Amino acid sequence: MDSITLRLVKDTLDKSYKDTADVFVTSSQEINGITYDDIETKLNQEPIKCLLDYNNNRIAKGVVLTSEVEATLFLNNDIDIPLNSKIVITRLKQVYQYRSIAIARKYETHQEIDLKAIDIA
Repeated sequence: MDSITLRLVKDTLDKSYKDTADVFVTSSQEINGITYDDIETKLNQEPIKCLLDYNNNRIAKGVVLTSEVEATLFLNNDIDIPLNSKIVITRLKQVYQYRSIAIARKYETHQEIDLKAIDIA
């Protein structure tokens, strides 16, 4: 794909991203000689434009029919989101929390990240 076409495709995709995301990673940090686990750090300064897509899949397990939701995040390919990051997505003033569960599939024009919903207790 030539650079002009690539730019046009990326610009078109960027315009389709109506959702926003904040990305958090968890790590251990040592402060004054004490190690603290599960310190959450926000990776992005500004909300990341993205598109959350999900499908409901019905699965028959014996005589029981269950439903699983597959969620995929579409966003610009110049952003690196580590595996197992917490991703907080805002869509139409609703907030959804997910965890990245696979390495991002990066393409010339965008990337796709598989997500799993985080249970909020």
